[in-house]
Amino acid sequence: MSVLLVCAVGPVHVLARRHLVVRRIPILEAHVLAVEPQPDGPGGVEIVWLDYRITTSVAVLAATIALIVAAFLVLWTLLGALIRAPGKISHYFAIRRITNGQRAITRGLIAIGAGDVRAATKYSQEAKRLAHDNPLTLLLTAQSAQLSGDRVAAERAFEQMMARPDLKVIGLHGMFVEARNHNDAVSAQALAEEAVKASPSLGWAGQAVLEFRCAADDWSGAIEALDRNKANGLIDKVTHRRQRAVLLTAQARSLAKIGRAHV
Repeated sequence: MSVLLVCAVGPVHVLARRHLVVRRIPILEAHVLAVEPQPDGPGGVEIVWLDYRITTSVAVLAATIALIVAAFLVLWTLLGALIRAPGKISHYFAIRRITNGQRAITRGLIAIGAGDVRAATKYSQEAKRLAHDNPLTLLLTAQSAQLSGDRVAAERAFEQMMARPDLKVIGLHGMFVEARNHNDAVSAQALAEEAVKASPSLGWAGQAVLEFRCAADDWSGAIEALDRNKANGLIDKVTHRRQRAVLLTAQARSLAKIGRAHV
């Protein structure tokens, strides 16, 4: 036997017609009416609420309730979509911004490789606008400034790199190149020494420190730098042995010269 439950708040009276048994069940101060069709007929339902009277069949009532539930579900789905829409739109534009920023960085680095100053500067500005948090944006900015001959802008970008742990050695190398290009040996040596401390396996820094110490007749320091280069795999055993012999000879001559000067 099928059972249909109709819930309403307030004074609702349901009248049974044509072989219907009507039962009133009070639950939570609402009138819940169970309508049970009898075997000899489909029956009908009459609902009286305040001054309104509704008469219909059980099938129509069931279909109406189903439509109301379906409409509610549709509205609830649409409401949820509207609530989530701003977040999805923001996410879309954020992804688009990142993609455009990466494209600008790629095109800028290609322009630098090709020596196209105008394009490098253009894409550098675009990358700073779209992807200012990307580490490669700083590199692109510095190299485009170097390409255009803007030393101040290049050094400013390299200094920003040096302040970041993930870009420090790149910034040190950039500043080192700038110092060498402007014949600033003191600054270049200081930058190379700092780079060796930060990353002993850097070939350019290890070789630069060795050369600067040799130029300053610091033979003990030069031997130390040479041994460090060997320990970090920057030179092979044969090269290390040959260069060490040269440095030891130079150190002996230097000591002999000092000894003669004191005689």
